[in-house]
Amino acid sequence: EVRRYAHSLFRTLGQLHECGLLVRDIKPDNILVDSYGELVLSDFGISEIMQTTTHVAQSQLKGTFAYMSPEAFSAKQVGPPLDNWSMACVVLEMYTGEVPCRGMQMQQIMYAVCVDRRVPEVPADAPAADVLQQCFAFAPGDRPKAIDIAQAFAPNFEPPPVQPVIAQLEQRCEDLQAVNDKLVQENVDLKQQLQAQQEITEQITEA
Repeated sequence: EVRRYAHSLFRTLGQLHECGLLVRDIKPDNILVDSYGELVLSDFGISEIMQTTTHVAQSQLKGTFAYMSPEAFSAKQVGPPLDNWSMACVVLEMYTGEVPCRGMQMQQIMYAVCVDRRVPEVPADAPAADVLQQCFAFAPGDRPKAIDIAQAFAPNFEPPPVQPVIAQLEQRCEDLQAVNDKLVQENVDLKQQLQAQQEITEQITEA
């Protein structure tokens, strides 16, 4: 499930970036589940339109500290890599159940991320662990694009061949038709039995 959700979330994020939107506040509280069981990004209250295809000017701190990248705390310009870091934190939390920087205050988080350059540790057995770890590169330019991250989480399956599926559907239709024919015949037999019982009842009544 983590792989499927990560693929969906990063694919959506990549599409938003291509449209020039920087989300700025990606965290579990801003991800909803729709009626089909799919994850949906929500709450774009502090999102920004990128002035170029790569960045926006930053005048103040925005976001939720535990999910913020180093440049989110200090850089004058931020771009899509900021969102990719935050989304990687969310995916990692889905897998481990641990909140990034749990129990730490804002100043502690800032010092750990910006000074100590402490980054979340990705378990070796996590889906697409290598790519997920790259999302936590200190330099924004060293992080992969959201669309490439999504590809790394793409489900590993091949669609079934078309012809066997068609053959299965045709066989299923034949089976259903056979069941229908049987039910029709049973209905005819039942009507005949009821009619015969009715005739016997009438004969007894007349006698």
